[in-house]
Amino acid sequence: MQGNEGTSEVRPLDAAIVGAGPAGISAAIQLRRQGLTSIVFERERIGGVLNDAFLLRNVVGQPGGVTGKQLVKGLNASASNLNLVMAEVLSVEVSKDVFLVKHSKGEARSRSLIIASGMTPSRLADSIVSPQAQERVHYALSEVIDLPKRKVAVVGGGDVAMDYACSLRTAGHDVSILVRGGIVSANRLVFDDAMKLGAQLLDRFSITSIDSKESGLCVNAHDGRSVECDNVVVAIGKARKIPFLSGTLQINVHPKAPIPIPSVQPGVFLCGDILDEHRRYYQHALGTGLMAAECVFEYLGKRR
Repeated sequence: MQGNEGTSEVRPLDAAIVGAGPAGISAAIQLRRQGLTSIVFERERIGGVLNDAFLLRNVVGQPGGVTGKQLVKGLNASASNLNLVMAEVLSVEVSKDVFLVKHSKGEARSRSLIIASGMTPSRLADSIVSPQAQERVHYALSEVIDLPKRKVAVVGGGDVAMDYACSLRTAGHDVSILVRGGIVSANRLVFDDAMKLGAQLLDRFSITSIDSKESGLCVNAHDGRSVECDNVVVAIGKARKIPFLSGTLQINVHPKAPIPIPSVQPGVFLCGDILDEHRRYYQHALGTGLMAAECVFEYLGKRR
């Protein structure tokens, strides 16, 4: 349900939530249960990167595993009863304990802020990707998965890279996994899924350049090997970035790992992936979202 996108209320909302992944949705549900008002901002799609998850094997009640898209259906159903605005948060400032959230559709004011914005994909060095190849080098699976069936090179050796490979193979793409080091760090079950689905693994593939060719792209390694493909998807890790925070807030809410849910800045709480880069689990996101809402309840209670 589309929420109020303006600032017509004289009284600020109790909480503004940035991000409608499992953590953000969980926080909003718990806030509503506590009788608090909130608004949730989402820039792209409910569920975030969960939309791209091929198979989650560690979800309680799903012994055979569950796809990310199946879990996202539940999040969408829950979000239908929330004050949700599909808009990008541009900046957040605080004055006299009130947060002013400026977004691509207007402004909102709140007495607390929950950051559930997730992680930002790490990028290859600009010197590696030629200018002509830039438009075919992607950092999100959604940019490639629905393209006509083609050759895709996945860069990375972790769970996300293997998960991307599984999704791409299932969609009919020809997939090569380029592991820059000699060790595949992905969970064995996820790695086995990718191999069973027919993805080709090339290890110790230290990329020196990605160049554009008439037929597509050429990914070159330091040892002389090369892989020709149509598109590249990069999954080499994620970084914590909160660019929408103002200068003062940026200093007080510096996301070092691991970090507590209540930040140094009064009234700001964090949940989901941004809390700990090593605990990017669905249940962890749900639990920390609920905990963030509980912290807001306690924080606002002390101010009454």
